[in-house]
Amino acid sequence: MGSPGPIWNRLPMEWSRLPTRPDRGNIRWCSIVGAPRCGTTSIAHYLSGHPDICLSNVKEPHFFSRRDLRSMPSDALEHLLQNYIAHFFPELPEGATMLDGSVSYLYAPEQLARVAEIWPDSKFIIAVRNPLDMAPSLHQRHVFNGDENILDFERAWKL
Repeated sequence: MGSPGPIWNRLPMEWSRLPTRPDRGNIRWCSIVGAPRCGTTSIAHYLSGHPDICLSNVKEPHFFSRRDLRSMPSDALEHLLQNYIAHFFPELPEGATMLDGSVSYLYAPEQLARVAEIWPDSKFIIAVRNPLDMAPSLHQRHVFNGDENILDFERAWKL
């Protein structure tokens, strides 16, 4: 018995409201990428208030950083993108720009090469922050989440 083949050949065929070959001219995509504690959530919130922006139903789907699209055949990629749009942008208005807030794309830019081929007018908002300002904020977040038990930043930093 042979191998079942690539995963994209085993994906369930699901109904999608999109045509088999969506008009790429009507689909616009933008991503907010950035380091931790750099304001990406605020940027996503502000931009989602614009009528021509559709924020994904999960701010950070990390969809493209979790998949290696580089060797995926074009027809499988088209199917995957249709599922991405249907799942994360089910209420996408005609002509709106999809906004994906997955900060992980900053660390996996090679994963977005195929996305840029499909949607060549893609936009990227890159959020960075002075590390000296970011570190105490990140420490505070780790304390809040329970990932850090030393409450004093200076003491934690010295460890």
